[in-house]
Amino acid sequence: MVYVKIYGAGSIGNHLAYACRSKGWNVLICDVDTEALERTKNEIYPSRYGSWDDGISLIAEAELEEHKYDLVIIGTPPAQKQSRIQGSKGFVEWHVNWDSNNDAVVYGEQGEASKQNK
Repeated sequence: MVYVKIYGAGSIGNHLAYACRSKGWNVLICDVDTEALERTKNEIYPSRYGSWDDGISLIAEAELEEHKYDLVIIGTPPAQKQSRIQGSKGFVEWHVNWDSNNDAVVYGEQGEASKQNK
């Protein structure tokens, strides 16, 4: 099982959570704003994808416990992103785009691409 932590419960965080869940991955979304977490569960995600996915866990950042994740995604504004990156070991920046077949194409910091079927 792949464990993913996504920082940010806004628009980007929801898209990333959906993409990760479509791969069958275990997803945790965290945010500093508990109201943003509620909006994710009750409004944003269901309006985009039909219903809430109970395979997604939500938690306020202040309540995060130490846990090893296979992938940590930062879907926050740039100022918040920088504070999360500082001190991270082995940080690699990835970019996700969707191709015409609605498959995820993931680009690493070196420009390599990996196609992930949705």
